[in-house]
Amino acid sequence: MLHKYFYNYTGIITSYNSLIGNKDSNPFFLEDDTNSSNKSFKEHLQTISEEIQNKLAYAAYDSACLDLACYSHFGISLNDGSIEASKCKGVLLNFNITDEVLELVIYYNEDFVEKSLLQHLGSGFRKILVHLQEFINGDTNEFDLLGSEEKHQLLFDFNNTTVDYPHDKTIIELFEDQAEKAPNSVAVVFEGTELTYKELNEITNQLGAYLREKYNIEPDDLIGIKLERSERMIVSILGILKSGAAYVPIDPNYPQDRIDYIESDTQSKIIIDETQYGIFYNQREKYTNLNLAKINSPRDLAYLIYTSGTTGNPKGVMIEHTSLVNRLTWMQKAYPLSSGETLIQKTTYSFDVSVWELVWWAIYGAKLSVAKSGAEKDPAQLIQNIDENQVTVIHFVPAMLSVFLEYVKENPNEKERIKSLKQVFVSGEALTLHQRDLFYKELSGISLMNLYGPTEASIDVSYYDCAEQHNISSVPIGRPIDNISLYILDEKLSLKPIGSVGKLYIAGVGVARGYLNKT
Repeated sequence: MLHKYFYNYTGIITSYNSLIGNKDSNPFFLEDDTNSSNKSFKEHLQTISEEIQNKLAYAAYDSACLDLACYSHFGISLNDGSIEASKCKGVLLNFNITDEVLELVIYYNEDFVEKSLLQHLGSGFRKILVHLQEFINGDTNEFDLLGSEEKHQLLFDFNNTTVDYPHDKTIIELFEDQAEKAPNSVAVVFEGTELTYKELNEITNQLGAYLREKYNIEPDDLIGIKLERSERMIVSILGILKSGAAYVPIDPNYPQDRIDYIESDTQSKIIIDETQYGIFYNQREKYTNLNLAKINSPRDLAYLIYTSGTTGNPKGVMIEHTSLVNRLTWMQKAYPLSSGETLIQKTTYSFDVSVWELVWWAIYGAKLSVAKSGAEKDPAQLIQNIDENQVTVIHFVPAMLSVFLEYVKENPNEKERIKSLKQVFVSGEALTLHQRDLFYKELSGISLMNLYGPTEASIDVSYYDCAEQHNISSVPIGRPIDNISLYILDEKLSLKPIGSVGKLYIAGVGVARGYLNKT
């Protein structure tokens, strides 16, 4: 049963005499095979009995000769009143039998396991005993140890995320609505170049019209973009979406073989690089700057981003407009971005974290400051951008956050130049407690939010406010965002108890359509 609660459980330490109340015999290891077999509970008990008999053949060997250190996290004993709880390395189950009463006392190391998980473990044992006649001939792996209340909590209470959002809108429709509301507000800033919402809307209309005429664009067509960060990159992304196609970011700094693979896999009708952008720009006045006729539905593709490809060729993840709209609507509700705020775009656009940097501001009337290529790795350049553009929102991967915080720590006068910051988001890798604590020490008064999600689920699926708790062993990934459900399941796709370890399964609006050219 322990394998249902502990991901690293492989077996348990005991001894023959400890099972009959005598603590003088040597210990031995009982390997768990429930994951690799389909035995009934009764058959499993018979196997354990046979294994104990086999172990007795070696009972005379000194336990010092047995390398049990790696197996010492789980133990079992019977009527043992001499247990010293302080010496427990992991979990020790001591069963006390008196008259007709069976009592289970669990000793544990707080650094190894949380008390709440053991409370669920105790409830699971109780359920087995109460329903032993039902369990005895059943597959051990099929045991449902969850109570109805806990199951309801896992399925519904923790995933009570269903809310309305603009499910009938595309990203472009939301952007055009915003451009109409505040046409003269500054939308994009890059190295001294500014575009208002009106100017940005008009030039992206021209690019969209150009692409439709030249390449006969239809929904779900793919258009590659291979540009360094600049206002032209922003124009190209929105222009591609205006045309009705989905954009495919291709980092110009990728190895050539990766670029070749992506271009071949997508079969893009055009790849917008500096040359192609220049061709469009020189003839842009030939094309209408008015909003184009809508050809997209919310279920059409908005973008396609390739995974890292650490195990073979990268895979193109297809994300629809409705998934992205849901993600951005949730973010605006959770962390409102006002028209007077500025977001910095510094994430390489081949990573999906970049998507909310590229689009969030555009549908809520804020301003985007585009960092030049390379600045994302240089705290001094970032601080200059924050200061000059009064940036209020920024994203870091935790590793770069550490670099940034250390720079601020070594240059305390720079804190005056980043006073405009209100919110810092982190994602892309695990945030450590040290990084969190250093953040609050150096950047007090600024919110720190930990986001988590795979490319296949529209950027992020969970969020955690790092100010919520301080007495924790690790920074959580938090709770699911709107219209997303998260489940922790075992190898048999059964729900895992609260506090136990399993695999994360994601459901909801944000899940990708699939991988390009994969079945």
